[in-house]
Amino acid sequence: MKRETPPTSALAAFTRYDILVCATRGKVYGLNKYTGDRLWRAVLPGASFREIVSLFINADDNVIAGCKGTATCLDLFTGNVIWKNEMRWCGFSEVGALCIPGDSSKQLAHHNDKSVLPKKSIAILTCKGKCLAVDAKSGQEIWRFEFPFVGSQLAAVIYDLREGNDNTMLYIGYGTAVYCLNAHTGNVNWGGDITSGFIHFGVMTLATPWSSQLAEVHSSFNQFPSAQQEISHKVTYG
Repeated sequence: MKRETPPTSALAAFTRYDILVCATRGKVYGLNKYTGDRLWRAVLPGASFREIVSLFINADDNVIAGCKGTATCLDLFTGNVIWKNEMRWCGFSEVGALCIPGDSSKQLAHHNDKSVLPKKSIAILTCKGKCLAVDAKSGQEIWRFEFPFVGSQLAAVIYDLREGNDNTMLYIGYGTAVYCLNAHTGNVNWGGDITSGFIHFGVMTLATPWSSQLAEVHSSFNQFPSAQQEISHKVTYG
């Protein structure tokens, strides 16, 4: 049964906790997760019915949707496009998406050192051997990291916290290599192959105790759809 979009007056009563975001066939839908009613529908630029869409909802009530080498930021309540980043030189492959929250207003109020710049909320985007960090509010690129080799795999990404000012570490797994970066600057702390094999092909998975506690929220299957990517290619191309 097709669910119709409720009137605008009804939409005003919804909160972020009432919304389920779904993506299929190159389109994104906002649903009332209790009734199934459709709240909005968004067509991603340039996407076709074969495209796989990755999704992440950040703390600013924005939906980051990755598809066909492009990331699009949508308003959680309306589906309106806020920004689009075409991820230059990344081709037209599947996109992985993850958001890292910035300093909250409460944290900023307790900063003793006013010379310390507040950390921005950033979106981490991956596509075919490249990883980009963009400003989650504007979509502007902050830094870029490229793997030494480029295959068809989709990189896996998680982040973790540690004590100190630069306390957000980003771990990127691609093929047979793992790299640790500062999430806000893109500086590489360490990295390289974790196996002595000569063939770089492989699908990487990552976990830390802290990231595993957030598994229900940070589900790699929805953000980095490697498994869906492989199935889609087999169905499409045999």
